[in-house]
Amino acid sequence: MSSFDGKNLFSTGPHRFEVRGVELRHSTHEAPGSLGVRVGPQGVSGRTIFQTGHLIADDATALRELTSAIEAMLDGLAHELIDDLGRSWPQTVMLAFRLKTVERLGPRVRVPYRIEYLQLTP
Repeated sequence: MSSFDGKNLFSTGPHRFEVRGVELRHSTHEAPGSLGVRVGPQGVSGRTIFQTGHLIADDATALRELTSAIEAMLDGLAHELIDDLGRSWPQTVMLAFRLKTVERLGPRVRVPYRIEYLQLTP
């Protein structure tokens, strides 16, 4: 079961994670008298993680409560993210929470969403 900061925010509907790799931040420069270029390492970039899914609720009010709880996590602080495979991603910040159009599911409602995270120290 996935969670963010120990909170079970996404269990109402299906969701999945896309975890990207890290990159070496660097500068390149030519050195006089040498062949080719030199690479100056400047540390490792943060890891980008995307989450897509659906939030499902009994009515519009309950759906708003779900989205408000997630929006409250857009606090700029690093938390632990547990993905759908149970992997832990410590020091992760939620950067964006994007909603699509709310849809009816019989008597219930759902909204597709996409979240972007940045793991600060991979």
